[in-house]
Amino acid sequence: MFSFLSFPVTAKLLLLISLSATILVGCQSTSFTPQSITEAELNKDVLFFGRIRWIQDGVERTDYKSTLGWNISPQYYRIDDEENGSLSVEENGYFTWRLPKGTYLAYQLTWQDSWDGLHRLPLRLAFQATQAQKAYCVGTLIVKLKTKRDLIGGLWIKHRELEIIDSCDQDLKWFQAHYVNLKIPVEKSLLVYDSNIPCNVKRLEQKEDLGDIIRAIQPLFMPVEMK
Repeated sequence: MFSFLSFPVTAKLLLLISLSATILVGCQSTSFTPQSITEAELNKDVLFFGRIRWIQDGVERTDYKSTLGWNISPQYYRIDDEENGSLSVEENGYFTWRLPKGTYLAYQLTWQDSWDGLHRLPLRLAFQATQAQKAYCVGTLIVKLKTKRDLIGGLWIKHRELEIIDSCDQDLKWFQAHYVNLKIPVEKSLLVYDSNIPCNVKRLEQKEDLGDIIRAIQPLFMPVEMK
């Protein structure tokens, strides 16, 4: 019910993304990592953790997961093996995603409006894990929307804005309190934005375009060990 053709990518977005130097329609769903997980159970997978904040018409949400009402779901594409799927967010906006190591494109985010049904928001984000049995903080993605409802309840997006901020000091405290039995190295590797990342999976499967994207985003990943 809406079009993104008139949405500007603001200078603020570009500045924030250039200073922050990583995230994410799929068929495979990835569930939350159990709080009691150990290094042995993690096996060769990695954990990506961070937070999503959603601010719509100046009001920030406090609930991010509902069975029948409002909810959001980032969609990812793994470059290494062309796998794509859907990821979850906890009720408070924090997330931990257990995935194989690799390079990921979070090409769009779907959300279910309680009045108007399914919507899609382009993300054009990337994140990466180069080593198994590690945790990576990808920071906070802030989604800001200005919207309007028509007479029959349809939701129209008038303006969208994304910000990526380094919240890893705070996020690390949440992660360590959430997974007290997990003793693995933790690195900071913030989300990377690239305007050339397509927002649909069919475009991502075109090899020539994907090669250009890989060459553009690879130099931007700079993991930093966290204590």
